[in-house]
Amino acid sequence: MRYNLLQLVQRILESLDSDEVNTISDTTESLAVANIIKECYYEIISEIQPKETEGLFHLDASTDNTKPVVMYLPETVSNIEWLKYNIGDTVLDTNFRDLCYLDIDQFFNFSNGLDPDESWVDSQEVFINGQSFNVKFRNDQSPSYWTSVDDRTILFDSYDSSYELTLTSSRTYGYGGLIPVFLMEDTFVPKIDARQFQLLLNSAKSQASIELKQIVNEKAERKERKHRILAYKTQDNTDNRPEIKKRKGYGR
Repeated sequence: MRYNLLQLVQRILESLDSDEVNTISDTTESLAVANIIKECYYEIISEIQPKETEGLFHLDASTDNTKPVVMYLPETVSNIEWLKYNIGDTVLDTNFRDLCYLDIDQFFNFSNGLDPDESWVDSQEVFINGQSFNVKFRNDQSPSYWTSVDDRTILFDSYDSSYELTLTSSRTYGYGGLIPVFLMEDTFVPKIDARQFQLLLNSAKSQASIELKQIVNEKAERKERKHRILAYKTQDNTDNRPEIKKRKGYGR
């Protein structure tokens, strides 16, 4: 069963033997409970990453002609499961290629092996951990490989300078974990599986009992542990991908 934010707050206030409310902002306590629910929600998202919080996205382009093979992970994306790039002559020519992830040492071994005297080899300055590095890349073909150098910066092995100045956001096609927005509104329904609402409810009950009443709610804690175990067991029920593809993606 799914609950909106007001219903969750009311359920928790009832368990705390507190005053009834008609909106989450009725009392200081109800607003505090709403904030606890928000905190618990993001903890669940971070720990379990329900399928409801995964989806498609575009990478952000550098839009800097001196960094044509640099792109950035959007702030709304937590991790990458896979990437594709449109290698067609135009954006409308949707010929998407699967891009292969390389560990950073493999990527730099490839990059360092390029001959700078060749006309199809260029280089760019990339800042990693506050230091400057010169990274070589091909300028005559669409990308095949990518790697990550920090929580947000993505490097590619090449781009085709014959039809774009830098790798283009609209040509990317990514799938991974999305960071959902939590709205502090009565009617907001958290974006998780219906079976995980009991985990959210009992997690917030337990935390609210300690923070607001200085009392340990043992019943809520037991239910939280039970539903946390259940959440792990059921989180991939709708995931039919082969195990070999279920690798941990890059991300924050």
